[in-house]
Amino acid sequence: MHCGKPLPEGSRRDRAYCDNKCRGLGSYYRRKAGVPPPPHWQHPVLTSDNPVLRSAAAHAKQLSEANGWSPSLVRCAMDGLTAVLANRPPGKPVKLTEVRARIP
Repeated sequence: MHCGKPLPEGSRRDRAYCDNKCRGLGSYYRRKAGVPPPPHWQHPVLTSDNPVLRSAAAHAKQLSEANGWSPSLVRCAMDGLTAVLANRPPGKPVKLTEVRARIP
């Protein structure tokens, strides 16, 4: 997966590859060997044990797909849902003042 060259200092690239050429070669050799691509990262809230939180996250994901939200906005929305709904019992409404107090 890695060509052995040192990774650039301060690079924001995926740390498994030194550059795009190395990443492309890794993808090529995975396809050639019949190895499936690695799964895409999903926010942990989508697989949460809390059914209220999981349902709200699924609804937020549907809204994001319908309205063309950017990936960073989707992550922020999921983080906000986690902050507000993580320890909330089912059926208890969320007040706007509570949301404003928890999320800057």
